[in-house]
Amino acid sequence: MLAFLGLIQADGYNPLTVCGSRIVVPPDRQAALLQLVDRPEALRSLLARPFTPGRLLEAVNEQGLRLSVAPEAFVQAAISRADLGLEAEFGEGYWIDHWFYSLDLLDAYLAVYPDRKDELLFERTVAYYESQMYVRPRHRKHVLAGEKVRQYGAVVEDQERAALMAARPDWPNLARAANGHGEILRMTVFSKLLGLALIKFATLDPLGMGIEMEAGKPGWCDALNGLPGCLAHRCQRPMSCCDCWTFCWQRWQKRARAS
Repeated sequence: MLAFLGLIQADGYNPLTVCGSRIVVPPDRQAALLQLVDRPEALRSLLARPFTPGRLLEAVNEQGLRLSVAPEAFVQAAISRADLGLEAEFGEGYWIDHWFYSLDLLDAYLAVYPDRKDELLFERTVAYYESQMYVRPRHRKHVLAGEKVRQYGAVVEDQERAALMAARPDWPNLARAANGHGEILRMTVFSKLLGLALIKFATLDPLGMGIEMEAGKPGWCDALNGLPGCLAHRCQRPMSCCDCWTFCWQRWQKRARAS
């Protein structure tokens, strides 16, 4: 659940293709792990960049390093000290309904671990995924086709952002502070869910009946791919927005009363 929630962007959308996971061991957690090899400096640079457990053992073998523990124990020691990153790619668009699958995962988790609700919401943190693709403002994507208003070219690439992301040494697709040049932005699960509810509320159509297909893609039924061009919206998605908002509000009230 945390992995998929971490793939949601600040605009409420998420990449289409999930590529897999890699890990990074921060410098302040490397000391105990490096004591397990005979030449620590040979692995220090690898640990600071995203890698897979298999790549870690491959590097040990390639450089002829000797371990003081079994390879399985060494990998476990690395994983226990590492930060996990789920890598993804933009794919071909932003679907209107992908975001609320995180709510389904949240419900499933809390159905099994109801006693961990506060820990999950207020102690665990997630990042924001960042993509070089962004949703254009209305005045740039709404055009006249004959006598009718249409929405074309809703999502385009920001080349300046793409260059900034490419220059990052690690986790290029995680949003940063200081206009993209600072530390990775992390927040509690509660904060991200609240922000998600607010951003989806902001994309309601003028009548408040549905969430606009502003990003050029419909819901799960790809046969309806033409609807975003007709300025369509989807009526049942406000219910998911309401569910997210109600969940956050009720949890905050309960926490406030308890304190």
